[in-house]
Amino acid sequence: MTLESHKKILVPEAQVLKAVLEFLNWNNYIQIRINPTRIFQRCGQTRFAPISKAMLGCADIITIIRGKPVAIECKSSNGKQSAAQVDFQKRWEASGGVYILCRSRNEVINYVLNKENGE
Repeated sequence: MTLESHKKILVPEAQVLKAVLEFLNWNNYIQIRINPTRIFQRCGQTRFAPISKAMLGCADIITIIRGKPVAIECKSSNGKQSAAQVDFQKRWEASGGVYILCRSRNEVINYVLNKENGE
């Protein structure tokens, strides 16, 4: 087998998100899934206007681990944060929260294990 045949497996963001939520659920962590779906209100006969949406750039999951607020942004193997997500991360961390950019549930598991070991 050549080196070229060992291509990195692309893990979709939805699969990462599902795995992280399952891990948090299985371990009885409170979690809030942020879904940035817009809600539209009729304004006139044929027009609709957005009336609410999630904060721009907000992480996919908000949870509390060992008393610390944690925002978890799930990405595919090659996904990148948007400018709004980078801004949210900076604001979250400046407020004292922990921000985890994860491409697999292992990043979350490692954070939890480190917290349980007092690190």
